[in-house]
Amino acid sequence: MNILIVAPVFYPDKSVGAARMTSLANYLAGRDITVHVLTNRKKEAAINKRFMYHFVDEIKTGCFLTEFQENSKRYIRGFTRIAEQYHIDCVIISGGPFYTFPITGQAKKRKIKCILDFRDPWVFDVREDYYTLKNLIREIYYLPKERMAVANADAVTTATTGWGEKFRKYYPLRKKKFHVIENGYDDAQLQGIEKAPMAKKKKLTIGVFGKLFYYSSFYSNVFVKELSNFSTDVDVLQIGDKEEQADSIIERNGLDKNVISSTGFMPYQKGISLLMNADCFLIIDDRKDAIGTKIYDYIFIGKPIFFVGPKDSYFSRFINKYKLGYSCENADEIDHAMRHLIAGDSDFTFSDQLKQSFSRSRQNTKWFQLIAGLAEKH
Repeated sequence: MNILIVAPVFYPDKSVGAARMTSLANYLAGRDITVHVLTNRKKEAAINKRFMYHFVDEIKTGCFLTEFQENSKRYIRGFTRIAEQYHIDCVIISGGPFYTFPITGQAKKRKIKCILDFRDPWVFDVREDYYTLKNLIREIYYLPKERMAVANADAVTTATTGWGEKFRKYYPLRKKKFHVIENGYDDAQLQGIEKAPMAKKKKLTIGVFGKLFYYSSFYSNVFVKELSNFSTDVDVLQIGDKEEQADSIIERNGLDKNVISSTGFMPYQKGISLLMNADCFLIIDDRKDAIGTKIYDYIFIGKPIFFVGPKDSYFSRFINKYKLGYSCENADEIDHAMRHLIAGDSDFTFSDQLKQSFSRSRQNTKWFQLIAGLAEKH
């Protein structure tokens, strides 16, 4: 079987966006499937020789209209070259970015089975700054393109049940196409991993893997304001780059900048190894149906998860369902959680069965079953 994965962000890219398709590609190659990858040209020379890479030179113009149009053309040309040179049984197109999604039309014409993967929502990605004129213009432009891509695809995947439900609501006549395949921690990379050496701690250490304040300025301020009451007892360790808004949020709430230490970018294994020193883990997010990827890494390590955001959210329901930690929407709830964590009164269990259910290998098995099912129909 020959599988083509279309993903602008892919190994050796080190961003979290590369993890989903890179993990799947490794899994498929391990099953003796020939994997082709159509992706943006990489700055790094190192590539994975298990795959056949095909590169596209992405263009950046500063205008979303011309960027989308030109990059779509470039990816369609890349797909056409591959389809003419090789026999492709199935193409998986993962976004964002979403300028690759018009490939679905070409795949349909060539009768190549096509899976459209929404790693994140596209048109309906609602965040704090969603309701602006600029976003309205984008939605008007992108909506027919998303509809056409969904219509052309044989199957559509997304990463959370909340997003799956919304897509089925938006596309009721095509709801049977939608499948939920979650993300997970990369168990293949984490086998035998050990905690990194770290200086002895005198305070409660709250760990963050990746973005800290990026997803919600409102809840970031709620958290930091309450954190100021515990600044002598708590430190925040961020595995990742310090965000632009971090200093202003911290200063606005009267805290010393040193309360949060950011390591800068770290490779996945090294970051997890250092993160294992934390006493609990933090997520700040106001999106209703997102789940992100860091929560699965937190589950792998197996310590309490501290979520700050709306109760009516997938994060909150997920944490409460599996009894993973604290879901906090306001200052009183943050205060309660913080006191319990500092006192060491938190008692949450992360069974091996729970951990295994959120591994990448478990989710990749679902991918394989979906691909095999399409192949049978073909």
